[in-house]
Amino acid sequence: MNKYTLGRQIAVAARVWRGELDKRLFPHSLSQARYALLTLLAEAQGPLPQNDLAERAGISGPTLVRQLDQLEHAGLVRRRDSPDDRRVKHICITAAGREAYGTARSIAEDLRKEVTSPVPDEDLVQLQKTLAVLIQQLDLIRLSDNAK
Repeated sequence: MNKYTLGRQIAVAARVWRGELDKRLFPHSLSQARYALLTLLAEAQGPLPQNDLAERAGISGPTLVRQLDQLEHAGLVRRRDSPDDRRVKHICITAAGREAYGTARSIAEDLRKEVTSPVPDEDLVQLQKTLAVLIQQLDLIRLSDNAK
C-alpha cells in the first residue's frame, strides 16, 4: 500500500511534473504556466478576452497579467482592445508564439513518454478515464458549493 493518500499522490505528481517540465522549458525562456497559456490560445478559435483566458487557465487576473507581460515582451502574444469595449483586452497568439507552443508541446510530450514508459498502455487509458471522472466530480462539487 502506498503511504500517500489519493489527494496527496495527485498533488505530488502534479508538483513534480510541473517542476520537471519547468526545468526542460527553461532553456526556451518558457515555463509550464506560460506553456499552459500558449496551449489555450493556440487551441482557441481566435483571440480570447483576458478574463476568459484567466478563467480557462484557472488563475487570478493579477497572475495572468504577469504571465501575459512576459509572453508579450517575448513576442509570443499580443493584447488588443476589444472593438466593442475598450476596457476589455483580447489576447491572441503570434506566429512566434505558435512556434514556441510547438516546441513546448514537443518537450512536454517527450516528458510524458519518459514518465509513462513503465506503465502499460491499458493502465494509462484507465488512469486517464479515472482522472477525468475525478475532475468532473470535483467540478460538480465546486459548482454546487458556488451555488450555495
